[in-house]
Amino acid sequence: MLSKRWASLILVLLSGSYLFVLFHRLSLAVLSRPISNEVLMTQADLGLIGAAYFYPYALMQVPAGLIADKYGTRLTLGCALAIMALGCFMFGSVRAVPYLVLGRGLIGFSCALVTVPVMKAVRETFFDAKLGIMTGIVNAAGNVGGVAASVPLSIAVSVMSWRSLYCSLGIAAIVMGLAMILVLPRPPKQNTKRPGDPVWTWRTIAPILRHPRIWLLAVWMLMFTGTKLAFQGLWAGAFLSSTYGPGAGSWLLLALSLGTVAGSPLVGILSDKAPNRRLVLLGATLMVTVMWGVLWAYPYRMTWIAAVSFYLIFGVAFASYNLCIMESRDICPLWLTGTVNGIISSVGFMGSAILTQLLGLLYSTSRASASSAAGFRGMFLLNAVLLGVMAVALTWYEVRTIAGRGPEQ
Repeated sequence: MLSKRWASLILVLLSGSYLFVLFHRLSLAVLSRPISNEVLMTQADLGLIGAAYFYPYALMQVPAGLIADKYGTRLTLGCALAIMALGCFMFGSVRAVPYLVLGRGLIGFSCALVTVPVMKAVRETFFDAKLGIMTGIVNAAGNVGGVAASVPLSIAVSVMSWRSLYCSLGIAAIVMGLAMILVLPRPPKQNTKRPGDPVWTWRTIAPILRHPRIWLLAVWMLMFTGTKLAFQGLWAGAFLSSTYGPGAGSWLLLALSLGTVAGSPLVGILSDKAPNRRLVLLGATLMVTVMWGVLWAYPYRMTWIAAVSFYLIFGVAFASYNLCIMESRDICPLWLTGTVNGIISSVGFMGSAILTQLLGLLYSTSRASASSAAGFRGMFLLNAVLLGVMAVALTWYEVRTIAGRGPEQ
């Protein structure tokens, strides 16, 4: 049993590692302009660079869970941060689109090897009773990276080049990786392997794949996280800049990230305290559906107070994307947490890669002017429809469960 002081130190390191993930995930919304000014590229190239993070990130979710379950979070996180440093150095030094794609792909690959083990390490350190609030704290601290990827990043690239910034991030990743190796404890053997049944074999995974809730949560992640990250990670920068101007747009991105920081512990507390965590997930889905609908109905400039309030609330709603990870305690034992979280996350982040490009296609083919806010209405309508379908599916699942025909009974 770890002391409170040692557990707190582990929580700080896990939060710091997750901060890197959120920063890299969202930074392109600000960096797209200085990068495209320096490197000759089209909007399609920019969309490809944005998606290059999410494809390896999505594909590595299940392998990351298997690796974390087999080798432990300590070794996995140390190696992942070393790979992240390599990706940062490459992205910050190359001058051609294919190599930018490769560098960002390495970053996405490494971030997958950070995200799943971090969530597993939270459960290993604090166990199920506090899983929601501790996951919320890690997510809130990690979303400081999202905050840093807005106004602070805009200020940073006005002082130093984005290339120097990425090289500095590579050095920071190396330091964090060494700290993980030194501080994180070696995993208990009973948490990584069930006697006679290694966690990395098909015999172990097959029973998990038959649980319908896992696949419902995976599709939810696809719809919710895909629309969220495609918008917040890339297209929000273009939308807000065209609607409010580049300077004001950065401040609204900051409001969106601050809302997510504030909402993450709240979501964690609700997950721990609610007698039915499934209803919390349904409520969050309905809330985000309504907000996408508002943007579709009125994509134009709001008053400054209204805009800041709207994007703060939107950020709070966005924080609910971790609810499905918190549900892992209801689906699987501790020793399979990495695998289950990897299965759920892999589908969700593949949606992020696909929707980043799909939403860009909708934007570029819109009848409205590419420089107008109305050009984004197709994006917002698609997002609202996808989340609406998901709300119907969650409601159907809940009705069947209450009626005694679902797997939760």
